[in-house]
Amino acid sequence: SDSIAFTCVPGPSAADTALVLSGLPSESFLFLGFVPREARQQDVFFETVLKSSHTVICFESPRRIVPTLQKLRDLNPERLVAVARELTKIHEETLRGPVTDVLKTLSERGELKGEYVLLVAPKPITLPHDDSAPELATAVENVRKIADLPLSTAVKIVAAVTGVPRNRVYDASLK
Repeated sequence: SDSIAFTCVPGPSAADTALVLSGLPSESFLFLGFVPREARQQDVFFETVLKSSHTVICFESPRRIVPTLQKLRDLNPERLVAVARELTKIHEETLRGPVTDVLKTLSERGELKGEYVLLVAPKPITLPHDDSAPELATAVENVRKIADLPLSTAVKIVAAVTGVPRNRVYDASLK
């Protein structure tokens, strides 16, 4: 957030290095290789990406990175992404932010070059709008899925964030 430049010692693959540079959650990630070329396969691919509770990492070519980001923007314009290119090279760069902003930055450039790694943030945790049992139970389940936490820890987190007493959150999660 302070625009301080930093780099990362190269890992075993571009996916690892890009994950570190992205600033996105790194507790768990899903590597999906290259984005499919066929429209039907892309639909399934993006559905998987947008539902994932893990940071998703994939590769994309310079010719297809903008159309890929456009499709992602059309499906979820506020999803946080990072696009890393030319990792471990002199022109190394990582763009971060909502897909709309990253797309705008790349679209304004001329011919794009380099190897691109696209990272998509996990599906955000939905916190309850009220303290009804179903809303609390859903929040606890979402927290458990994203961070692979035991029930007791997820209950503590939801209680702390919502201000609802822990025993009430726990009771709601058992129903």
